[in-house]
Amino acid sequence: MDIQAEKLGIIRWLSTLDDRKLISQLVSLKNSTTKQVKLNLSTEEKEAVDAALKSAEEGRVISHEDVMANTRNKYPNLYHNKR
Repeated sequence: MDIQAEKLGIIRWLSTLDDRKLISQLVSLKNSTTKQVKLNLSTEEKEAVDAALKSAEEGRVISHEDVMANTRNKYPNLYHNKR
């Protein structure tokens, strides 16, 4: 079934609901998925994030695979021979 048909089915189902508890749960779900979290970053934290984003835009990044390989080489005792 396509997404539009699914949405219409949900709308029809919602229009017949009389269960206040279920409606309250659905409203909570809706709010939890649309609520934006506001972060209160310090000036130093904002500058660090901006610097990191600039580095990434300029291609100064290290792949996950490289980080993991370096970590395995430096701390082999932390890895139970999983490679």
